[in-house]
Amino acid sequence: KAIKQVNNNNFDYNVDNNFEINNVFSSDERNVNSASLERGEVFSLFGSATVDMSNSIISDNDFKLEMTAIFGSIDIRLPEDCRIELKGTPIFGSIDDRSRANPISTKKVILDCTCVFG
Repeated sequence: KAIKQVNNNNFDYNVDNNFEINNVFSSDERNVNSASLERGEVFSLFGSATVDMSNSIISDNDFKLEMTAIFGSIDIRLPEDCRIELKGTPIFGSIDDRSRANPISTKKVILDCTCVFG
């Protein structure tokens, strides 16, 4: 994995197929770049994460993104050429989908979200 700092809080994160981002008592902004995303994990505990994958290419297989926010938040940006399948468990929190995704695309992104007090 190659990481290049863009500014103080925003990093380019170049990955092959998979990535993992963890935040504990901190905030993080990442631009995830991949030619074939397949799986990702984002965890935020008492912090926030912003993950921009809009310049990545979703693989022909389903891309699964697992997100867990506990007393925190996670915002993601996805390419517009994919469709979204959202599932999750909010406990004293909320999960919002504000995407402009393509509902007929063959590229599917599965968002598996857990939100506790976030």
